[in-house]
Amino acid sequence: MEFGTKGKKLSYQQKQAIDKLHLPGLGYLKGSKRYYPGQSEAAYTIGFTQTNPNNDRKTGVFGVEQSLNKYLSEQDGTVRFYTSSGGVPIPDEEKHMTATHPGDNVYLTLDSRIQTVMDEAMTKVEQDYKPKQMIGIVADPKTGQILALESSPDFNPNKGNIKNFQ
Repeated sequence: MEFGTKGKKLSYQQKQAIDKLHLPGLGYLKGSKRYYPGQSEAAYTIGFTQTNPNNDRKTGVFGVEQSLNKYLSEQDGTVRFYTSSGGVPIPDEEKHMTATHPGDNVYLTLDSRIQTVMDEAMTKVEQDYKPKQMIGIVADPKTGQILALESSPDFNPNKGNIKNFQ
């Protein structure tokens, strides 16, 4: 039995509820998820991921997630060896192994305190003047580091609700 798309992306609470039913022969496949703790902060810069239907992996499709996807994505490992016609590994044959790679971390120069002030200022401007779009950038003039970056309208990459995405 297969649940198809209804059985994908279950929350932990849904999994627990299913487990309480004690259904025989039921198993789960773990997947990965990227979580964005800043919610909509710098969402257009950070970007988002979507599940690739070919391999069920998250793939960056926008922003830093897309441009650095090859570094952020995990890599499966492999083991290759010779077997007999019955599928039994042949002793003393060399195994070719490729190690797994969990994916790298990326650290941006954004400062959460400055980002919060930027968000509050942009919210006030939006309420007072109702512009169609806004962009705010705070950079360190000495280093060029981007300390805050915001655009409006925004979206929350955790929820996938993208407004005016083009």
